[in-house]
Amino acid sequence: MKGIVTKTYGDTVVFDHFAFEIPEGKFTALTGESGVGKTTLLRILAGVEPYEGEIPLRAPVAFLYQTSVFLERLSLAKNLELAGIRDARGEAAKLGLADVFDRPVGSFSGGMKRRASILRAALFPAELYLLDEPFKELDPENYDRAVLFLREKLAGKTVLFSTHRESEVALFDASEIRLERR
Repeated sequence: MKGIVTKTYGDTVVFDHFAFEIPEGKFTALTGESGVGKTTLLRILAGVEPYEGEIPLRAPVAFLYQTSVFLERLSLAKNLELAGIRDARGEAAKLGLADVFDRPVGSFSGGMKRRASILRAALFPAELYLLDEPFKELDPENYDRAVLFLREKLAGKTVLFSTHRESEVALFDASEIRLERR
């Protein structure tokens, strides 16, 4: 997937005819320091951020936001069901969430919500997976679980994820798109 984008916020230019290519069927890491446009590019690709340029958008897209977003009063099971995902208790167990599968997501810790977000994004049947800092808020044990889960579930899929960790590029044998400050 190739694209070219221009994006401004008032007088601030984030991208000026920025050309990129996301290889099909593999992981690609979007890297660069904070504030260079990683989240903005993911939002553009998800179709939730206006831009100028050409991107062959495709649907459906799975988007793991930087902030975990759920209907807090509903259980994880119900949140997944609303996303069209059923019978996921076994998959939730791989992320240490089987015991809380039927509890309201509002009772979850930040790390639990993050793992639940990873679960929902990875199980959603999409053409493109966009993951914005997928491992933030995870302790070392759950970080390892999440890495293994995503490697298993998204193998052979087109995945673009943002990260500040060079080690994650290697963990996923990912190609890299590095954004630089303008």
